[in-house]
Amino acid sequence: CASSDLATLQVLGFVPCLMWVKRRWPDHKDPWALADGLISLVIFPLLTALAVASTASLHHDVESRWQGTALSAQLFLCLYITRAILHCFIQPFQVMSRSLLIMMTLHHILSVACFGSGLAYGRCHFWAGFNGCCEASTIFLNNLYLMKQIRIGGQELKDHLPGWVNALNGLCLWGAFLVFRIMLFPTWLYMFYMDVTKEPENTWNVSSPLERYMYPLVTLFLLCLSATWFAALTRGMLKVVRPAKKSLTD
Repeated sequence: CASSDLATLQVLGFVPCLMWVKRRWPDHKDPWALADGLISLVIFPLLTALAVASTASLHHDVESRWQGTALSAQLFLCLYITRAILHCFIQPFQVMSRSLLIMMTLHHILSVACFGSGLAYGRCHFWAGFNGCCEASTIFLNNLYLMKQIRIGGQELKDHLPGWVNALNGLCLWGAFLVFRIMLFPTWLYMFYMDVTKEPENTWNVSSPLERYMYPLVTLFLLCLSATWFAALTRGMLKVVRPAKKSLTD
């Protein structure tokens, strides 16, 4: 796949967004993050669609899960890797704590290492795509961020929208988080374990140490993080949904 072309397209998309944000909101406290959020309106839905398509194409048997590939899987890997690398250069200009910057950079490095090895050796494309389906929740998280950060007439964008729009996005975020993270990651780990246990000669024995250990460890790490975030997300969702429900019944 043309990784350089995908990287170029992302740069050509981000730079105009950044210039427009600085012109439209010259006093915004974090223009780099807002520009990143705007271009993410395209990137995350595309990543999710490619991840779902590759998972559907390669889930059938052990051979396809470990050795198979598809155009959607290759495009997903290329887009994800280039996105992660470019984001490493964008993050230092965003407003965030040093600890968050370190954590996000480490996350990108680990992701590039895992997915890069799959792209280089042509293996484990199913496992990469299946994990990538978790980006479905990021679509709604990004919407939530933009509704708070985009200001029109001194008010947040969400204040110009009907209450049910914000509530619906919050509900979709909660549902996507539940399905594509809390339920997906344990399923990923279970399927990985069953394949390795039943057919080690076609899985474990032909994989690199990175694929054997890093893939499941990163997935377990994401599950632990997601479980922590899910509790806070549930509380936030209830705060949004309850007022919207009350306004509909009044």
